[in-house]
Amino acid sequence: MRLAGLPPLKKAPSPNGAFFVGGAIALAESRALQTLPALWALWA
Repeated sequence: MRLAGLPPLKKAPSPNGAFFVGGAIALAESRALQTLPALWALWA
């Protein structure tokens, strides 16, 4: 899954680097999915 506005990674420096980047993106997405409903609740 790609994030909107970011070009796909052409190549990673290493398999571990690709895994780290993928994990960081997945973590950021999961954090955002947990945080957005709370923000909507504050504004609702």
